Amino acid sequence: MTRRAALLLLLGGLLLAGCGGESGGNWETFDASEGGFRVTLPGRPVRGQEVLTTPAGPLESITYTYATPDGQVSYGINYADYPAAVARSTDPERIIESARDALVGKLRGRVRDERRITLDGAPGREVDIELADGRYVRARIYLAGQRQYQVVAVTPSARDHANDAKWFLESFKLLR
Repeated sequence: MTRRAALLLLLGGLLLAGCGGESGGNWETFDASEGGFRVTLPGRPVRGQEVLTTPAGPLESITYTYATPDGQVSYGINYADYPAAVARSTDPERIIESARDALVGKLRGRVRDERRITLDGAPGREVDIELADGRYVRARIYLAGQRQYQVVAVTPSARDHANDAKWFLESFKLLR
């Protein structure tokens, strides 16, 4: 699936960030006008870019990641645009489910909770995943037109930094 490679890129960066203490500091709003979103983070994210070869053709994947200075908590936003024909001909829920399945499979995690969500009319899914090492991933996946967004927080456990993860995820807004 097209999103699988982009998802793996985002997760690799987030999981390599490691584990360690409070996020602390002042949270700041980050506007990614070229990506069509705004989000609040405890620091400035690092931008990554890669052209992925997929069954739907080449996809440019843009990723923004931030890890707390102690490395305990990681935040990431990834987006990529499906070709218009693919976005028009595929059920949005199927695309979102595919991204969820790829995420869970790659992490070899276990889904602890899942619910359908929307953001400004864009369908989405929030998924809580427990990893074998005890870390916890909360991800929101949205499909806005032909652009898929993945907004991900990785924390040491379900309770540690839960408020920070929630704040981050809820701060994600689409720019129109």
